[in-house]
Amino acid sequence: MDIKNFTYSKPDKATREENLIPTQKKTFQKSPPPPRESSIVNNSEIVNYSKEEPQLTQSLFFVLSGGEIRERTYLQELEKKGTFKRLRIIFLSSLPKMGGLTPTMMNAQWGKILKDKNFTINGTPYKFEDIDKTFFLTDVDHYEKELRNLISQPTLQAEWIISNPDFEIWLYYSFYNNPESDLADLKKSSASKRSSLLKTLNGQFNHGGGIDTRKAFENIQLAIQHSKNHYKEDSVHFPELYSTQMHQFAEEVLNVIEYEFKLWEKNKKDKIKQFMKRNRI
Repeated sequence: MDIKNFTYSKPDKATREENLIPTQKKTFQKSPPPPRESSIVNNSEIVNYSKEEPQLTQSLFFVLSGGEIRERTYLQELEKKGTFKRLRIIFLSSLPKMGGLTPTMMNAQWGKILKDKNFTINGTPYKFEDIDKTFFLTDVDHYEKELRNLISQPTLQAEWIISNPDFEIWLYYSFYNNPESDLADLKKSSASKRSSLLKTLNGQFNHGGGIDTRKAFENIQLAIQHSKNHYKEDSVHFPELYSTQMHQFAEEVLNVIEYEFKLWEKNKKDKIKQFMKRNRI
């Protein structure tokens, strides 16, 4: 598949020879916790911690996504806004309105990167050696047979993150925690229609306003908890209905930005309080 703005450049001879030498992948450390035992963050702890915080080392995650809209919107704080200094995400899918990438297409794109080592996305060049972790975000949808075949094969230096039936189940867990009741109609539907049905069901929440993908990231910790509560696999570790492996990806993200996220979360709450105070709400 030809994806515009996504090109590969082959390295010169010297670089190719260097690539024959095994290199040590760089590692990153979990954000150091604040000096406290309680889960409550207070102002004095934040001030003291920020003064003692060592120089930041940014980690780079590469997300290859089957969907090009909701997944990207969900990750916008990490991809474009630069909100968190410890982590940056490179996001790749198809161009908008091109239908996304199938699991086979995703696997093929990653194979090219592994081969060429150097690649460019939207005019920005990257080196494979700079990527700390790679994740394939994909829906089960009508790709179940295709996915089962792919995950039975070893995927080099990348991790499949599968949602059944699709990414919308993760958005649901960002706000709600009763899929057997709220989303019961999914079990009555054929597998090929579950993704579209889930979008319809999610659209009925919030008095018909639907689930706001832009606000879901704020509830990442809640989504992790809810997702784990309902996660089930079959005998070959394939996620069953109502199950998503997104909590695994989310935990990797929080492992890097943990304390930054708490500061960001507190700042958002403070702004809401200030707004309500100014407007006497």
